[in-house]
Amino acid sequence: MDGATYEKCFATGLLDKVYLVKVPYTMFANKNDTQTFNFLTGLEQKYGQEGLGTREKAAFDKISNLSGGEGHILAQAFDEMKGHQYSNIQQRTKETGDIFESRI
Repeated sequence: MDGATYEKCFATGLLDKVYLVKVPYTMFANKNDTQTFNFLTGLEQKYGQEGLGTREKAAFDKISNLSGGEGHILAQAFDEMKGHQYSNIQQRTKETGDIFESRI
């Protein structure tokens, strides 16, 4: 089981106890992507330091609510947190403006 460990009852063979384990954010970084790994390391260090009711706590709660089938959403969230989504929009806007300038 990812993110959990368990113990079975010796007498019945049924689950007796289940322990949830937090999976480190760094587990979601590609091996060769040191920028994302470093970002996620910083995010991991911040985890648990935020106060209840803060924007940071709400962001961590949203990340935690993503299930295993939503990896693409998690990757997009990390890109947005790193500023890639914003910078890509700015870059595309500049390139579009440059194209218009060159045509005028």
